[in-house]
Amino acid sequence: MSVKSHGLRRIKSFERSGSAVRFKVEADGVLATVELSIPASRIIRYKILPIEESPTERFDLLQPGWTPGQDSPSIDDNDERIILEAYGTQVEVNRDPWTIVVRDQDGRSAFYEYPLDVDARAEPHSKPSGFDEGGDESTASRVTFGLDPEESLFGLGEKFTSIDKRGQRIVVWNENPYGTPDELAYKNIPFMVSSRGYGLFLNDSGRSIWSLGSESNAAGTVDVEGPGLDLFIIIDSNMKGVLDGYADLTGHAPLPPRWSFGVWMSPAGEHVMGDPVDQESLLALADELRRRQIPSDVLHLDPLWMRDKHYCDFEWDREWFPDPEGMIATLKEKGFKLCLWEHPYIDVRSDMYREGKEKGYFIKRSDGTVYDVELVIKPMRISQWRELGERRYDLGGIVDFSNPDAAK
Repeated sequence: MSVKSHGLRRIKSFERSGSAVRFKVEADGVLATVELSIPASRIIRYKILPIEESPTERFDLLQPGWTPGQDSPSIDDNDERIILEAYGTQVEVNRDPWTIVVRDQDGRSAFYEYPLDVDARAEPHSKPSGFDEGGDESTASRVTFGLDPEESLFGLGEKFTSIDKRGQRIVVWNENPYGTPDELAYKNIPFMVSSRGYGLFLNDSGRSIWSLGSESNAAGTVDVEGPGLDLFIIIDSNMKGVLDGYADLTGHAPLPPRWSFGVWMSPAGEHVMGDPVDQESLLALADELRRRQIPSDVLHLDPLWMRDKHYCDFEWDREWFPDPEGMIATLKEKGFKLCLWEHPYIDVRSDMYREGKEKGYFIKRSDGTVYDVELVIKPMRISQWRELGERRYDLGGIVDFSNPDAAK
């Protein structure tokens, strides 16, 4: 199926819709609906609404109980642009071509759309804000924004690339990276902060692609698969203010304990010298760190603290760790906290798996069977490693945390 791209071109009409303003925008042969609102000071909500409702369920990423302000923005309308204002925050909407500009407290342009990212032959480097129809998804929506020459971009969750994401193309979709060789990661967050004084939070649980100056130096693009787009633009003169705005939307995390900010050490699956990790070797590692006066607050054990074929049932492997209670007490005396690896996958050969299967605690396929998948890591002890290239993961069920009984 061919893909038809629709860029937002010019405003045809607009009207109030509750505390928001809805625009009918010409978009390469169709009329698209765009909704703008100012739910709080320095926060703008930008929605590109789907032409047709999608049967795909999407999950809201806003904190439970978050409610936007009810003030409807004032509208200052002239032949060139429409200015919306509420809570001391302004959004300029240019009529033709469609662009929005958001200014900071000093009146400086902090965020602006950039529909004219073209080369000398007028060929686009980046598609303008809009949406596509066809392909694997019924639609895919995007916002394209301008980048300044000295601008730096940060965020999007755990990544193993450089901290400044300028020039990178990042797919925000949780995936097992099997190491740190590329930008794939376990903990993606659809939130980015700019050194220019704005943040972008995509309120969508779907797969998104952030091209942050990777297609051209002049523009960045946020694409989300699936119909529609719900983007929060957070403006402040400094990054702390932007982060505060993001936390207001998604929830403020409690401050972790002081020790968690210290140095964490891990023998991973094996000691450096190739000896398997067990109670004796872990305590020896703790003694060596203290003897060499290497600062360390936390020791971390990978999954082999549990029994083979029983990941993840929280039972110690008493053969390798015969006295975990005494070991933990000794580590505490030496000033260490102990972190134990765990995951939400249960090996098909464990007693806990049988219990979960009987009670419906695992994610299921459409036919009602358990969705078993190769996710349960195999033992990392040297004697049990397989030849390179053979499967290193066992089958397991994935705990369905949307089921309160399963979570409990």
